[in-house]
Amino acid sequence: MTSPRTILAIDLGKKGAIIAERGNVRRVWQAQLKASTWQPGPNTEPDPHKFLQQWGVIVGWLEGDPGLVVVEGASWHAPKGRKMNPGTAGRLGMEHMAWRMLLAALRVPFIIAPAKKWQKAIGVPQRRGLDVKAEVQRIVAARLPDVDLYPGTNRKNAHDGIADAAGMLLYARTLS
Repeated sequence: MTSPRTILAIDLGKKGAIIAERGNVRRVWQAQLKASTWQPGPNTEPDPHKFLQQWGVIVGWLEGDPGLVVVEGASWHAPKGRKMNPGTAGRLGMEHMAWRMLLAALRVPFIIAPAKKWQKAIGVPQRRGLDVKAEVQRIVAARLPDVDLYPGTNRKNAHDGIADAAGMLLYARTLS
């Protein structure tokens, strides 16, 4: 596979993010398309019109060519020390499948990248006890210093979704 002109990396989840790269320019969208924000209120089913409108914004920024799209593989395991409830699992599954269906319907080439696969490819050590999130943030900060891992006024905790999306972007670059 040759290196694509543009890359779009999509991190799913409550603190998800999308990062797009066109040449040497990058843009980040925070949790713009997560399932729970597509439609207000207790009903969290995706609203296709809002989803397509946001997709149009992203593709417009990419000048119509999404190149290679990388979607993080959905994880059905709860983060360390927490429980995965059925509602969270359902929303994550809906979000993951909505992305896959949209990309397939639009005939946009995409790959599914399980977290362990893209993390290993960018150099995250695979050992027990390692704070994987902190290691991803360290690697991203070193290799993509222009990506703001602390958006807004939060300067204490890095944004997990932005770090993960940027990590997937680095992974996509290795696919050549």
